[in-house]
Amino acid sequence: MLRVLYNASPTFSASMTAIYVVIYAFGRFFSGILADYIGVMYTFDLMLIIKIIILIAVPQVTTYLPRDDQNTEGCTIFIALICILGLMYGGSKALFYSIIFDVFGKVNYKTAFSISFKGFGLSVIIGGITSAYSFSETLSPGQSGAEIANAITKTSSEWFYSMAGGMLLGLVLLHSIKPVDYKQILKNRVESRI
Repeated sequence: MLRVLYNASPTFSASMTAIYVVIYAFGRFFSGILADYIGVMYTFDLMLIIKIIILIAVPQVTTYLPRDDQNTEGCTIFIALICILGLMYGGSKALFYSIIFDVFGKVNYKTAFSISFKGFGLSVIIGGITSAYSFSETLSPGQSGAEIANAITKTSSEWFYSMAGGMLLGLVLLHSIKPVDYKQILKNRVESRI
């Protein structure tokens, strides 16, 4: 995206991708430390809310900030937002396993993981198909660089907004599920033996 939207060199784009991956990895450590202080659920909620805000902000940056060689503010802000998004994604991925255990319990974790990872796989397949379709609909031979950048901005904006909506739905669903109460389960087992 950097090469098309901001006319970045391949070396610069590759360097930013490497920095993104390092920040993603650091997000796992960051979330673990933060979860020790404020709790897993609060940390996960905070990261989801920040991701939703960034996913709504990125299309605004790519649409309204200049994309020419003299102005680098748009590219700088875009890279900063994507790196913060990577930090939050890495952190959320690290906390995901704790959330599964906290919400579904030790008894149901296999089923919960199975459903969750099938959902991840399905989203990768659907995302790939829809992105290929949307690019095939917006791009055509003979378009100028500016027309290609505008088409990619429109298509990627739809992706970012749909991801933000999906995360908002996930946040609502996460808080609508009653976590497992281990004390109540233990009490029921003791009472059933009497």
